[in-house]
Amino acid sequence: MDWFDRLSANRFVDALMLANAQGNLMRASRPFSNDDELLTSMLQAFEVLAQTITSEFGFGAARMIQLATEDGHILLMPLHDSAYYAAALLRRNAPVNLVMAELERVLSVISYEELRAIDPDRELIAAEASELIEAVEAWLRSYPTEDEE
Repeated sequence: MDWFDRLSANRFVDALMLANAQGNLMRASRPFSNDDELLTSMLQAFEVLAQTITSEFGFGAARMIQLATEDGHILLMPLHDSAYYAAALLRRNAPVNLVMAELERVLSVISYEELRAIDPDRELIAAEASELIEAVEAWLRSYPTEDEE
């Protein structure tokens, strides 16, 4: 059982998801909606808002963001400088602090490379980056230097 399955199997976790900063759902313990991209984008916006608020208050970066509702809790954890993030939906009666501690313990040791290995966009991102680098290099070669002017 890997870390994702182990966290999903927690009796207080109703659902768990992992997404990348491009708003793509990488892994989910169950289907969330018809539009996974919209959901991940909203969670990403929630994380950006939380980071902005903590910065304004001078509290540093947000490690875990909690949203309490009538029916449960949503925990959002940015990973590796917000390149990835995990979200857990908890039951209303869940011991939130204990689940938060477990999420932080497990997710804090997952490497960027491990997450990148399961990221469906990893080749696309690398290809786009190399194309961009090539385009900039070509532009720089064609740009006249001071000596040529």
